[in-house]
Amino acid sequence: MPGPGLVERAHRTFAFRAPGPDYLDAAAAYSITHTILYLSDFGRRPLGPVLGSVNRLIDLVDASVVTFWRSGHWDLLAESLTCRSVLSSVEKWPPWIRRSIESLLTARRSDGSIAGHRDVDTDAAGQFGDFDSHYHTTLVVALLGAVVSFGDA
Repeated sequence: MPGPGLVERAHRTFAFRAPGPDYLDAAAAYSITHTILYLSDFGRRPLGPVLGSVNRLIDLVDASVVTFWRSGHWDLLAESLTCRSVLSSVEKWPPWIRRSIESLLTARRSDGSIAGHRDVDTDAAGQFGDFDSHYHTTLVVALLGAVVSFGDA
């Protein structure tokens, strides 16, 4: 069970107060994904018993998957897919979600890293090479794999 007051505070976030998916931008999507990940202890705790119904969150996450898959925002796509695996078992995923994962994985570079967005100029690497534009997304994709594997265990 989440710590005292966490669920009450979560109900004040965009994940619970959003009028609907039409208001979904990057900031809102990060709010939704981080709320789900914190409440679920990064996928280790099911949210159904805590929240009652997760259907509205699934609708928001699905809209996020579509939005950020289309735009090539790999970081938010990976976070949204991670949350989708927290909210429902992989076996219940519609085929289009599996296709979005395939798109995400085709964005991998030869070193295994994934840029945050398909439009990142990898030739303009800074002092730390591509680290700044790749590390978070690469970690989130690894988390996605772990959460999916944990859910199937």
